[in-house]
Amino acid sequence: GADLYGADLYGADLYGQTLDKLPRAFIEACSRDILFIMEHLKAEVPFLKEKLLAGEVDGSQYEGDCACLVGSLAKGKETSVANVCSTIPYYTKGTHNPGEQWFLNIHEGDMPADNAFSKHAVSLCNQVLGLPLEDGLKVVAKIEVKEA
Repeated sequence: GADLYGADLYGADLYGQTLDKLPRAFIEACSRDILFIMEHLKAEVPFLKEKLLAGEVDGSQYEGDCACLVGSLAKGKETSVANVCSTIPYYTKGTHNPGEQWFLNIHEGDMPADNAFSKHAVSLCNQVLGLPLEDGLKVVAKIEVKEA
């Protein structure tokens, strides 16, 4: 992958990128934004974590079974995205938010085991919930049997 250190990543499609190739400042800005949102919707974070672990998040959609960060939190709260956004101080939905940029890199079917953005989002859920950062991220290794 490309070395993105120092790059302006606003609006960039980073899907499939590994976190070690991203600027630390970008990861930290996105993480702070996601944590800020989660702290205001703490009761819905377990629902978001469940959706991430099941591969049922689509960062490009606000509505539906597989929705983005605020869309999934709204679904967990059983309310509208507008209502959820109104509970977060100084927040309006859109990809100008680093947290929503982060979730744009999670597509329906992406699991934490194969998508670094999803895995990091689960770790942030765990941080808010006071759980070990790796909670739920243990993946059972598949053993391939080769025929002789």
